[in-house]
Amino acid sequence: MKANKALISAGGISRSDGVTDYDLNEASMSRLLMNRSEELIVLADHSKLGATTFAHICELKDISTLITDSKCPRDIQNNLLNQGVKVLFPKNTVTH
Repeated sequence: MKANKALISAGGISRSDGVTDYDLNEASMSRLLMNRSEELIVLADHSKLGATTFAHICELKDISTLITDSKCPRDIQNNLLNQGVKVLFPKNTVTH
């Protein structure tokens, strides 16, 4: 299979460990999707940023776009932008 875009979720995103996940099988599937797509889009809320979980998916430089919430720390946002990663924030969020 081949895809234009791969959208994956992340358990953690950190400067030192890149994109990680809690589950080894899910991380493996995310890597397969990433390798068969032209663009990697990662979905992660601010609580995942700066965190590292069990299974490595990829380095930060491999991400095309990060979609996160407005609580994304400025230093992490700047680091991602410096590595060529687009950082997008949804305009409408649902709160409970």
